[in-house]
Amino acid sequence: MTLDDAHGYPALERREIAIQVAATGDHMEISEAQTLVGGHNGRNVRVGGLTDYGEFHGRLYVGAWENHYDAAGTLKWSTSTLTLDADPLRLLARAAH
Repeated sequence: MTLDDAHGYPALERREIAIQVAATGDHMEISEAQTLVGGHNGRNVRVGGLTDYGEFHGRLYVGAWENHYDAAGTLKWSTSTLTLDADPLRLLARAAH
């Protein structure tokens, strides 16, 4: 299904979708999450669940992680912005059987 551009015409160009994510837990869990997400950097992926209308396909880029600490200096969470250079087509979600 083709998305519409700002003027109501079929979108023909790629679109940039930015998603803010956070990793929480203890230091090891946060490090593991960063590694797992980072493993997709530069790869073609499908991202769904952003809307009820399907999923987007494109190349994913993982931004720098920003660590957040408590007053004692313990790592509490880390955030990053994922950017998807998405195709202009939105894939319809598969119906559950």
